[in-house]
Amino acid sequence: FIANALKVNSTLVDLHLGANKIKVEGARNIAEALKVNTTLTALNIGDNKLEARGTEFIAEALKMNSTLKTLNLDGNKMRDGGSRFIAEALKVNKGLVSLELNDNSLGAQDANFIGEALKVNKTLTNLDLDMNEFSTRGAEFIGGALKVNDTLTTLKFCCGYIGGEGAEFIAEALKVNTSLTILDCCMNDIGMRGAEFFGEALKVNTTLTSLGLSKNDIT
Repeated sequence: FIANALKVNSTLVDLHLGANKIKVEGARNIAEALKVNTTLTALNIGDNKLEARGTEFIAEALKMNSTLKTLNLDGNKMRDGGSRFIAEALKVNKGLVSLELNDNSLGAQDANFIGEALKVNKTLTNLDLDMNEFSTRGAEFIGGALKVNDTLTTLKFCCGYIGGEGAEFIAEALKVNTSLTILDCCMNDIGMRGAEFFGEALKVNTTLTSLGLSKNDIT
């Protein structure tokens, strides 16, 4: 019912459908609506068990939709392909500025997909990747993307299991990145080794205004 209404509604700009039971079929219906809707700018469909298949429908819509600016896909268990669909959409989408993908059981390969998209995307400014399982390897992919991307201003990267070695990849990116102003890497177990890497980066970085390193076993 909501999806059908979106196909003809011309006034709604913000829609919150988080923590429902939309699942795959509901995602397909919403995606079809997004392909024709030209007014909605913010959509929250987090925690709806979209999984990879449902995410694919939304991603295909993003390739056509240019009015949606903010999309929340938190907690949708999109591992095993979902991130790849979103990443491919980000390579061509020209409207989205904020994307939330936290708590999606994403791993290193997912970070690779997202990182490759960030190298070419020119509109996204806010990206939330908290509470995933990227590990050191995933941090390497994201760090590599940050060396190239010049539009992202806010990155949330907490609880990613990156450790001190992963922190080095992010810190090295900060030495050359000139767009990021807010970075949160809390609860990543980076320890003193990771803190040292970030300290060295801050000596040369001239754009970062906020850095979160809380709960990282720094002494």
